[in-house]
Amino acid sequence: MHQKYLLHDHIQFVQHERTFRQSRQRVRAHAVATASSHGSRPTPSPSSEDSSYPAINLNRRSILTIASMFVLPAAFPEDSVATTLPSPDFTTYANPAQNYSFQRPESWEQVEKAGADVLFRDPIKKSSTLGMTVLPVMVPTLDTFGSLEVVAEKLVAAEKAKESTLSVKMLSQQQRETPLASAVYDFVYEVDSTRGRKQIVNCVAIVRSKLYILNGNVSCGKETACGEEQVATVELMKHAAESLKIE
Repeated sequence: MHQKYLLHDHIQFVQHERTFRQSRQRVRAHAVATASSHGSRPTPSPSSEDSSYPAINLNRRSILTIASMFVLPAAFPEDSVATTLPSPDFTTYANPAQNYSFQRPESWEQVEKAGADVLFRDPIKKSSTLGMTVLPVMVPTLDTFGSLEVVAEKLVAAEKAKESTLSVKMLSQQQRETPLASAVYDFVYEVDSTRGRKQIVNCVAIVRSKLYILNGNVSCGKETACGEEQVATVELMKHAAESLKIE
């Protein structure tokens, strides 16, 4: 779960950058006021900054940081792959201390994972996991951190930059709102690598200065495409993401 901490660090970087820029603006304003009181006019320094949230020029390391975290929705768009879904019993997992709950397959076992608030695993296909991570952040909302399109582009680019990656395909992405979150980002994408193929489901939100990441991973092995069983498991994870409530 170290990937989640990378996003946390990057969000903190964005906030510190914002504070630094605002401090520079206050210094320049003070200089103008001081110069005016002495009857002089300071030489303006070239700047395109304004009072809005600053755009961050992400370097390669920052891009990898923002994307790596997602390797952890109102409804997702309908998939083009038709499959017969299993009908497992779902049970609600709730963490009142972190103010969230979601539905997960009742038969899945809870396992320990460093950095995860909670993690569930398919007892048969142990590579299929569904987990939640909660981290404190200084950014107030997810859309302040970056738009859906920007985050998706960086995510795909960072996955492609990994040496083991052969191809990346974004299957769906959308932005939605909840009563407490002005922006929730949903991603479903597929990665083909030298280690095999996998599909990843993400639901990401920021509420009350907490970053919530609900992440599902499904391994498809070395096959040329994920089979019906794997696609069906992805559908279960979408249901879990859709059921996420943050109070």
